[in-house]
Amino acid sequence: MEELFTRKRAISKTAMNILKKRYFADGESSWEQVVDRVIEHVIPNAPEEQKEITRQMMINTYFVPNSPCLVNSGKKDSGLAACFVVDFPDNIEGIYKTKLDFALIARKGGGCGTSLEKIRPEGASVAGSTHGYAGGGIKFADTISHDADALTQAGFRAMAIMFTESVYHPDILKFINAKEEEGRIANANISVIVDDAFMEKVINDETFWTEFNGKKYYEFSAKAVFNKIVKGMWRNGE
Repeated sequence: MEELFTRKRAISKTAMNILKKRYFADGESSWEQVVDRVIEHVIPNAPEEQKEITRQMMINTYFVPNSPCLVNSGKKDSGLAACFVVDFPDNIEGIYKTKLDFALIARKGGGCGTSLEKIRPEGASVAGSTHGYAGGGIKFADTISHDADALTQAGFRAMAIMFTESVYHPDILKFINAKEEEGRIANANISVIVDDAFMEKVINDETFWTEFNGKKYYEFSAKAVFNKIVKGMWRNGE
């Protein structure tokens, strides 16, 4: 077959060192061997012409699959997808189902994200609980972070985790400041969900209310909260 994807540059020494450290399977010593393994695992029944086009694209780095695909191709029970999103409902059964989902995804080598906006704020009442009050989403996020660290510390990389929180959630300041405590949610990225209405209030130096399930909690300066978000991004590299 005619060469459709010419090599733009050779595999560098740095790239080869990374391949050796993280991506070569037993017996492999070249990028071409990694590519062949991936193709035979992902598209084993594709027409030979399609396989060859894919091979050229990958060998010449026009297209490179994600890390789980490169690492786990050829393995029986490992996953190929890198990114998952799971729900985080506000009940004890749902919360621990989410924790299990994170563990199962970690076992397969994937990363996972979820939003804490459905979880009632810290200190809110909880009917039917002997404890009486909610711990808040951040505490559950912290336990997921520690669980993932324990599950993946011996693997080829740590689990990629993303937690998000709505700027309108009553726990938003706790969320923004969560990483000020060393080691808390250390192996996860955190992101604040904002909308155009909030950004307009920032521009106009107005206030806004946090609320949960229709109940208003705190009134904040939009600009002050936005500045805290920016400072947190700078401080923690979020």
